[in-house]
Amino acid sequence: MAWAKWRSGHVKRLVGASRGNAAPEILMLPSTGHGGPEALDTLNDRIGHDGVGYRPVDGCPGGGGGLLLLRRGCHFDSTPTMASHHPGTTTAPNPYLVPPILATWLSVFRPCFTAPVWNRTLVLVAGAVLAPGKRTVTQVLRVMGLADEPSFRRYHEVLSRARWDGRVVARRLLLTIIERLLPDGEVVIGIDNTIERRWGARIKARGIYRDPVRSSKGHFVKTSGLRWLSLMVAVPIPWAKRTWALPFLTILAPSARWSEANGKRHKTLTSWARQTILQTKRWLPHRRLVFVADSGFAALDLLAAVRGHVCMITRLRLDANLFRPAPKRRAGQRGRTPLKGRALPKLSTVLKNKKTSWTSVVVSQWYNAQQRRLLVATGTALWYHAGIAACADALGSGPRPIRRA
Repeated sequence: MAWAKWRSGHVKRLVGASRGNAAPEILMLPSTGHGGPEALDTLNDRIGHDGVGYRPVDGCPGGGGGLLLLRRGCHFDSTPTMASHHPGTTTAPNPYLVPPILATWLSVFRPCFTAPVWNRTLVLVAGAVLAPGKRTVTQVLRVMGLADEPSFRRYHEVLSRARWDGRVVARRLLLTIIERLLPDGEVVIGIDNTIERRWGARIKARGIYRDPVRSSKGHFVKTSGLRWLSLMVAVPIPWAKRTWALPFLTILAPSARWSEANGKRHKTLTSWARQTILQTKRWLPHRRLVFVADSGFAALDLLAAVRGHVCMITRLRLDANLFRPAPKRRAGQRGRTPLKGRALPKLSTVLKNKKTSWTSVVVSQWYNAQQRRLLVATGTALWYHAGIAACADALGSGPRPIRRA
C-alpha cells in the first residue's frame, strides 16, 4: 500500500480484489476535528449516486477516527450493515428521525423485517403519521426532511422489492389489537372492498369497476383503479367512547381481464373473501368471529364455505328465494330427502305487506354517534336457489336456515 498527501490530512490508499476488471479503491480519510468527515451521520453506510460510499472507522494514520470511502465495485466480506441482517441483532433507528416511543410501540413487528428495512419502515410510519394529504413515499420523505436523500429509492423499495411477508405482519397486527382492546368476548370483523383510483404505466392490475360512491340504484358509474379487499376489526376505543373499525388485512383483488391477460387463475371477490375469512379464523381459533358485509357478499357458495366456522351477517337481496326449513324424514319414507320446505314470501313482499309485525329498536352507535330508532321484522328462513347446492351445516345433515331481519 502507498501513502499520499491530501490537503486536509493523510490519505490511506488500499487496493484489493473485485468482481470486475478494475480493482476497487478504498480511501481512508482522517478526521480533521473541524466539521470534517466525523460530523457525518453514522447511518450513511451506503453507496451514493456519485459512486462513492462512506463509513466512519477507527485507526487512521496519526491516530483517531476517520471516514472510509469506498469506490463502486468494492465488496466487503463482513460489514456492520451485513451483520445487522442477522435475526438476533437489531439496529437502532436514527433518534433524530424516529421518536423512541414510536419504535417501542412498533417493536412487535420487528421480527418481520431485516434491520435495514426495519429502520426505513420506522421512518415511513413516522412520516405517514405527520404527512398531510396523500401519504405517498415521496410525501413522507419530504415531511421527514429526506427530500434530498441520495438513497431515497431504498425507501420506495420497502414496498416494492424488500422481502417481508404481509400475512405475518397482518397476523401480528390483529393479535396486538385483540390483546390490547378486546381481550375477551366475540370479535366483530367487517369485510368490504374499495377502489383505489390509480393511473400509470406501472399500475398493472388496474381494472374497470362499478363506482360504489357515485353510483345509485338507477345510475351506473364506472371507475378505473385497483380493487382492494379489506378486513377491519371493530373494537371499542376507551378515550374516543366510540367503536372504531381498525383495518388489519388488505388484499388486492384483480379483475378477470387482468388475470386472463397475465395467465393467472381468476378469483372472484367472494373467493378472496372466503380465503381471508378462513385465514382469520385460523389466527383466532378460540374466539367466536362475527363477519359483517354488504349485499355484495351475499353468495350461497361463500356462506356454505364459512358458516361452519364463523357467523356471517350480510344484507340479503330482496328477491331471494326463501323457504321454510326442510321437514324431517319420516320412517319408511320413499324418495330422496327434501332439501327445502314450503315457500315463503320474498322480502320485497314482506316490506309492502300491511300485516307485517314491526318491532321498534334503538341503535345507539349510528352515524356521528347518534341514536336512531328503527323498525325491524325478524324471522327464520332457508335461502335456496335452483342449480346451486344448498348450504349444509358442519355435520352435513342438510341445509341450515338463515335468520332474516
